[in-house]
Amino acid sequence: MVATDKSSFQLVANGILKENPIFKLALSMCPAVGISTTVVNGLMLGTAVLFVQVFSSVTISLLKNFIHPRIRIPTYTLTIATWVTVIDLSLAAYFP
Repeated sequence: MVATDKSSFQLVANGILKENPIFKLALSMCPAVGISTTVVNGLMLGTAVLFVQVFSSVTISLLKNFIHPRIRIPTYTLTIATWVTVIDLSLAAYFP
């Protein structure tokens, strides 16, 4: 009985959260809908997200051998937050 309940719960969780394309699209579009009032803003947002993902991935790839496993997730979060801040300040300076 417990195994059935667990598999039923997993089935419901997968159907609602993990395998629901509408849920994923809605979550991924929230930042874009909130800030994009013009095509230019949307393109700048997309470009900023691309740069943050690339720069944070490169930084984390270079540092992953030096980061202790116990502080790995906070370090990743700090790295991503740093790149978001750098890109945001750069956009504010060069594209007011």
